[in-house]
Amino acid sequence: MRIKEEFVTGLRDRRKVFYRGKLIDPTEHPVVKVAVSHASKLFQYPGRVDQEGKSKFFHVPRNSEDLMERHGLIYGLTMYCNGIFNISQAIGSDALFALLITSRKVDREKGTDYTKRVENYLAHVREKDLTIATAQTDVKGDRSKRPKEQEDPDMYLRVKEVRSDGIVVKGAKAHTTQAAVSDEIIVIPTRAMREEEKEYAVAFAVPANTQGLRMYVRPIDELE
Repeated sequence: MRIKEEFVTGLRDRRKVFYRGKLIDPTEHPVVKVAVSHASKLFQYPGRVDQEGKSKFFHVPRNSEDLMERHGLIYGLTMYCNGIFNISQAIGSDALFALLITSRKVDREKGTDYTKRVENYLAHVREKDLTIATAQTDVKGDRSKRPKEQEDPDMYLRVKEVRSDGIVVKGAKAHTTQAAVSDEIIVIPTRAMREEEKEYAVAFAVPANTQGLRMYVRPIDELE
């Protein structure tokens, strides 16, 4: 399990985070470093560690008792953070659990192997004790139009190129709180896609310092 200092040091990875138009180091910026401090409290919360020394946030719920235990875990961490929800592992693991369900359904219907990929990624983040944000909401542009109808196709994130070693994506997402101070980001669709919109029906995870990824933090007037 990582400690607070390791988490904060890990954020100094040359990620491209912008605040009010300027490239910043989240750990040093007078406003954004408040989010760093909040996220880092996860690593001081004693209630998150299981008997194997791993984060309980990555326990896959199998029944109602598991869900109630997860509820208690999230509630306890929220109270530990002065009543402010700390998404550092909660939201990302939510997305992972949803992808486990979805990938199994797709594999049964299409004969694909997506479930194994999700399981491998879950094992990776659990072993590395990573924090994960989720980028779900597309910026949408004209909300009366579907993805392929947009004047600017980048209003929805989509697959731009398929290569032998993976995919290249392009577009914008409105990420969840703390994405700029998370280790990795899981990207999932914001709506049900149609057959002709299949390039928009994509889910993946990337480290926050991935080349080509830029994050723009909204002005935090409450702190300024």
